[in-house]
Amino acid sequence: MLSAFSYGQDTLQQMVSGDNYLTFDNQVLTILSQTNEIDVGNYKDIKIKIDTNQVLQLGLYDDCRKCLNRDIKYRVVIFLKLNNNEYYRKIKSDNNFILVDGSKIKQITVLKP
Repeated sequence: MLSAFSYGQDTLQQMVSGDNYLTFDNQVLTILSQTNEIDVGNYKDIKIKIDTNQVLQLGLYDDCRKCLNRDIKYRVVIFLKLNNNEYYRKIKSDNNFILVDGSKIKQITVLKP
């Protein structure tokens, strides 16, 4: 369930780029944390929890110059709804952003390629 921004919600800004998982500061767009600076191909499933008052802006960017396998064009993302039902989507990961509304989705998992 994708949604436009709501002014009453906090925004999480995170990105999956190769095997690197980054979290950004909303105010100044600086990197707060990352798993790897250079992609070494150690892919893992990445789970992201979303509070009901949050919107997740997730970047999928597997075509970066530091990405080891630039042939990855899609990622499968599992969306876990508040009622614990799941659904899957295949999402382009060349340089793409999706918005996920925490009032409908409580967790997503970006599956390793």
